[in-house]
Amino acid sequence: MQRSITRYLEATGNTAPIKNVDLVARVQGFLQAINYQDGTFVKGGTNPVHDRADTYKMKLEQAQAAEAGAQASVKQTEARLQAPVRSGATAGRVAGNSRYLDLGA
Repeated sequence: MQRSITRYLEATGNTAPIKNVDLVARVQGFLQAINYQDGTFVKGGTNPVHDRADTYKMKLEQAQAAEAGAQASVKQTEARLQAPVRSGATAGRVAGNSRYLDLGA
C-alpha cells in the first residue's frame, strides 16, 4: 500500500518585512486622503497621501503679496532718490521725504 505524504515544517519564530518605510511629514498641514492600508504593497514613486493644497496656496499668495509690496517700496525709494531737488529746498538739502537730509550746507 502506498500513500502520498505532504511535507510540512512546523516552527516558531518572528517575521520581518523586506523593506520598512516610515512616513514623516516634511511640512505642516492637513491630510485630505490616505491612499494605502497598513501592510499593503505600494509601488515606488506613488504618492500614498494627499494633502490639502488650499493651506499652501494661501501661504504662497501671502508671500507673493509681501514680495509685491517690497518691490513697490523699492521702486518708490528709487524714485525719491532720482527726483530733482525741489526749488524751495536750500542747497545741500534734498527734499522727497517727510524729513530733510542735511548734507552739510
